[in-house]
Amino acid sequence: MTQRLRAMALIGGLLLYLVPAHAQQDDSPASIPAGQAAKLLMSSRPPLYPAKAKASGIEGTVVVYAQINKHGRVDFARVVSGPEALRQAALDDVKYCVYRPYVIDGSAAGFRTTIKVNFVIEKSRVQSSPNN
Repeated sequence: MTQRLRAMALIGGLLLYLVPAHAQQDDSPASIPAGQAAKLLMSSRPPLYPAKAKASGIEGTVVVYAQINKHGRVDFARVVSGPEALRQAALDDVKYCVYRPYVIDGSAAGFRTTIKVNFVIEKSRVQSSPNN
């Protein structure tokens, strides 16, 4: 019997998670596409490349799930995917982001989205002279 109740509670929790936040009656943040969230971004900083990852030549994209409150600050962030060596730097970067509020029915609301943080090692530019 307890196993059945646990299963029902798990299913109920999943269903609540999948219902769009604006359809819920509480103050849960709405899920919005990454492209829409990018349009709300007011300030950020370039990701700080971890020295060990850079020295090892590790590049890639880290995908971060983030929950932004109605004031535009990141309340919660967790890594969804990406190179292990770059994950903490991506989380640190996302926590510095500030967004304009997402507006639903004329009121500021929080939102959930995924954020891609790209790490690319800049190749040094070698200038060639005509005498070479």
